[in-house]
Amino acid sequence: MTHTSLSTHDLEGTPGQRDGLQSGSFGAAIRMAYLHPKMAVAVTGAESEGMAAYLAARVEKVCLLEGGTPDLADASLDVVFANRVLQHHPDPREAIREWMRLLRPGGRLVITELDSGHTN
Repeated sequence: MTHTSLSTHDLEGTPGQRDGLQSGSFGAAIRMAYLHPKMAVAVTGAESEGMAAYLAARVEKVCLLEGGTPDLADASLDVVFANRVLQHHPDPREAIREWMRLLRPGGRLVITELDSGHTN
């Protein structure tokens, strides 16, 4: 299996850089997902359009999950990235259950959230 490799250079100029990318959360999330070109992934949450644009050049399929998971079959994705969304969700457990439903066996759910010391 071939995985993408990231460097600081890869992340320069990526949409959404001012938030997650500068602090390294999106870069770390990408590394944790062990992406390869044949994957189907989904993104939701803060900066999801920028994340989707970045991922579109690296994987076969990218879905935006804004407003739910319309028409996505069970076990249809390899990775779901949820970026700073659980803190705003009315039922975080339900959101996690729904994202897990979408993952193929061995799929990865990568969640990034603000830490407790964040004041913004």
